[in-house]
Amino acid sequence: ILGISTRRMEVLPGGLSILLGLFDILRIKELKPHPSALREGVLNELVGRIIGADIRDQSVEAMSTRMSVDKAQALRVENFAMKLFDQAAEDWGLEESDRTLLSWAARLHEVGRSIAFSGYHNHGGYILHNADMAGFSRFDQSRLAVLVKFHRGKIRFDEMRSLCPSLEKSHHNILLLLRLATRLHRRRSHKPLPKFVFKVYGNQVTLCIPTEYHQLRPLSYADLREEQRHLKKLGFDFYLEERDEIR
Repeated sequence: ILGISTRRMEVLPGGLSILLGLFDILRIKELKPHPSALREGVLNELVGRIIGADIRDQSVEAMSTRMSVDKAQALRVENFAMKLFDQAAEDWGLEESDRTLLSWAARLHEVGRSIAFSGYHNHGGYILHNADMAGFSRFDQSRLAVLVKFHRGKIRFDEMRSLCPSLEKSHHNILLLLRLATRLHRRRSHKPLPKFVFKVYGNQVTLCIPTEYHQLRPLSYADLREEQRHLKKLGFDFYLEERDEIR
């Protein structure tokens, strides 16, 4: 091959051996070269994100289908998480990229249940941290893994840092939103939730609930009380405010 560099000469035999093996195993009869390379693929992907054809959405959907996620439950959690996000975004300075990440995490928060129910959030975090998800950078995939792994249970900062060493404050904010959304949909019911109002002021977070909520949903109410302790460790003061009427 005229003009090939010495560096390419060193790797060509190994690559050719792999290619010949694929031809043999997969019974490939013909290979056609493509004029584009990696940089063109990256540019096409970036353009796709701009015009609403984000390959990462396709990766999330494929992962959800492959791992048999309960999509009805995921949608309930996602919709409620988006409502919380809309009520907190301005005060917390959250961006559209934060909203997108929260949406993906809600859709995949139960991805680990295909392995085992016990500790499924840990399984989910492992899957998302190690899976090959087209379009995702390692950083964004690690952030997604942290959200899924810690959407329930204890918050352990050493494990969070081992998954993603450089987490921003906004990541803690959207983790809080995901935790509340999953808590409030613990019943997995198609019936609509009572009306809530979500208010934030810095690290002070208030969820306004109906006065009778502790009687109508005692287990969910107990979950919210327990969440106060977990969110305190995350750096938030979480309050429940009971109201006779919520508008």
